[in-house]
Amino acid sequence: RTDRTYKTDKTDKTYKTYKTDMTNILQKILFAFIAIVIAGEAFTHRLHAANPVVYLDVQTPVFVNQQFAVRILIDAPVPLNAFSAVLRYPGDYLEFIRVNDGRSLINVWQSQPVLLADGEISFTGGGLTPFQGAGGELLTIYFKALRPGIADITFPSVAAYITDGKGTQVIPDTKRTSV
Repeated sequence: RTDRTYKTDKTDKTYKTYKTDMTNILQKILFAFIAIVIAGEAFTHRLHAANPVVYLDVQTPVFVNQQFAVRILIDAPVPLNAFSAVLRYPGDYLEFIRVNDGRSLINVWQSQPVLLADGEISFTGGGLTPFQGAGGELLTIYFKALRPGIADITFPSVAAYITDGKGTQVIPDTKRTSV
């Protein structure tokens, strides 16, 4: 306020008004600072909050006694260079035939794709080139449909690692698929 004259005498009323005005200004500045920090943190959190998503692309339609391909894909909002997963499928509906890693982001295998038990396939590996984007192929698995019905394919375990030099693990979201 430009219409006030402030005296420095602490007993004068104008000093008390000056002190009150300065306190109000400092409180407003502090409030604005806190609001900016919170908004910035929320914005930054939103940028990093998006998880990778692992999902399946299934060749359709599927018929009994027919082989079909199931591609394991990942959408990565941040650069990733290592992956680990266990895929589960109903062994009474689907028969595992083979794996194709020819188009895989993974070119260094810690654990080649392996059939763990009837109905589970596990793999772990990394890529020399980080992947960031949509539709990165981790693996293609071929199955044979054994009988009519709905077969749910899920991921009981999946992890990805950010290319940050620290081995930061992220747990991707997964999409359940039925064939």
